[in-house]
Amino acid sequence: MSSDAMTGPGAAASTGPADHANASRRLLEQSFNDGNYALIDQFVAPDALNHDPALPAQLRDLRGPDGLKRIVTMYREAFPDLRMTVDDVVASEDKVVLRWRSEGTHRGELAGLAPTGVHGSVTGISIDKWKDGKIVDAWAEWNNLGLARQLGAAPPEGSIGEKIGMGLQWVTVARKACRAVLLPCMEGGSGGSLPGHGSCARLRGPPQSVRSEIQCLRVAGLAAPGTSSARADRRVPPVRKSWLTFPHPGRLVVSHTRGVQQS
Repeated sequence: MSSDAMTGPGAAASTGPADHANASRRLLEQSFNDGNYALIDQFVAPDALNHDPALPAQLRDLRGPDGLKRIVTMYREAFPDLRMTVDDVVASEDKVVLRWRSEGTHRGELAGLAPTGVHGSVTGISIDKWKDGKIVDAWAEWNNLGLARQLGAAPPEGSIGEKIGMGLQWVTVARKACRAVLLPCMEGGSGGSLPGHGSCARLRGPPQSVRSEIQCLRVAGLAAPGTSSARADRRVPPVRKSWLTFPHPGRLVVSHTRGVQQS
């Protein structure tokens, strides 16, 4: 079936994998590139849902042609020169898989991000499910982290900002793990026991009074390999023990009072 045979309001509905593939390609490219909303009305079912985890929360549950129109409008306003190109199409029975790439210049607000003027590009894969000549479900996975990095919304790969973020994630995980291990002592007092570590009395005080994350990790057996007590104590200020050493590439040491430093 030719493309011209599928454009008019009275055009016959697509029925086979080849028709579905052609329609999915045209819908993706022409809606984003040209703002052809007539194709959205023609090919998207009234209750169709676009499953894209990268969408802003307020757009994730929108259904039908109006939902897709709002998504297309958001990206076209943020990237006025947006170009969407489909590189591969695979169709089988009622599903069409599209491998695509997109590029454009960030000149408008995007989900709260201020315009940067950066020319960004991403790649992705979409899957359309067809029924009775309409798309009833669509799934998309694309490099939204890569786009966030290009627009300055996420730290570049390998940067100090990325290392700080990863370090803070280690802090959060270590704190949760430590509290979980110490829970028997916190509930049972000094008469309780640490799983695999003996009596709670070794805490040298009530568990509720443990303020040092590094002390908590040592007692819980979660301290970084090779971190001796003496070495850890030298890094913990005597008044406020708030440092945490963790096994992380780069051996970052996080301190609430002294910032972040490389060891």
